[in-house]
Amino acid sequence: MSDTDLNPSELWTALRNSIEDRDMQRLAFLCEKYEESIKAHFVEWQSVPPEVRQDRVQREAYAESLVTLAQVFDRAGKPELLDALQKQDPQNPVDRLDDQLEDAKRLINQKEYSSAIALLESMITEYDNMLGTPVQEGLARIHGLLGVTWALSDELPHAILHTRIALQHCRDLGDQEGIDIYTESLEKMENLLEEG
Repeated sequence: MSDTDLNPSELWTALRNSIEDRDMQRLAFLCEKYEESIKAHFVEWQSVPPEVRQDRVQREAYAESLVTLAQVFDRAGKPELLDALQKQDPQNPVDRLDDQLEDAKRLINQKEYSSAIALLESMITEYDNMLGTPVQEGLARIHGLLGVTWALSDELPHAILHTRIALQHCRDLGDQEGIDIYTESLEKMENLLEEG
């Protein structure tokens, strides 16, 4: 691939290849040549493509590429990209996620199931593109809580679906405690569904 006039998609591919190949010389060249284009498109690149999001290894490599690129700029005295990564939102996403989960639990305790479901489903939309183990752990908890809420609403098929997703997140993360909890919940729900 020629380095002349790469479009944003080609540039991001070239940058990622340089990072994955540990070719720091080529990475430095691309960063210098395409500095303005990188700065202009970095926020767009932070949105993880669906095909990458499905695969934990690819997701981690994608995140590493973003962080490495931001660090290269930061070391050159240009912290904008690192700031963009750290400030995707004024509040730390993990803290916000925890606060929202507490709100959802409060709604469930008050038997406001439809409000809890609406909040939890909006959280999936909000956090699904974000990277990092804490967010992935949070997504497992969101789906797990959705499973519980749908079960309390006597909607077992929905409950089973979200509990399966929570279980898969825990498997991807190697979270044995989560695996045990959601496996047991899933078995109970499936038995209840069979009993009708």
